[in-house]
Amino acid sequence: MIEQWIRWEPIEGLEKKYCIHSIEDTLEGFSVLLSNIHNKEQKIRIIFENSVDAYRNTHENFRSSLKYALSLKYGDTFYGSWTFFKVTNSLYIQWLFEQSFGTSDSLNFIHFSFIATNSILDIVTNYEPKIELIETEL
Repeated sequence: MIEQWIRWEPIEGLEKKYCIHSIEDTLEGFSVLLSNIHNKEQKIRIIFENSVDAYRNTHENFRSSLKYALSLKYGDTFYGSWTFFKVTNSLYIQWLFEQSFGTSDSLNFIHFSFIATNSILDIVTNYEPKIELIETEL
């Protein structure tokens, strides 16, 4: 199986590129707040109400091989001009499966990846998140 990256549009009309403003992992759930890179007052919150199974947030310098592979397979603008992705046949999910000695194989995992400015956030869960648009005023 070959890992496939698919552009994901959580809701229509989103800007193309965001930065990660904050990540919140609490007993109440997991959420990510992203800011539009052109207008920091426009934000989007991705809400995973039942927490998530795994996540990693990595500075982009440590994911250069991923960006190189995406560039070869899909072209630079594929990941360079978009933030939201779903990954099928995920190597991250495969790694989690191996680390759990196969105990997690009965779950239908979804790998979400956010290629933001300066970092890449990968989230593994078995359900779709809720999306909230936030407009703040100065």
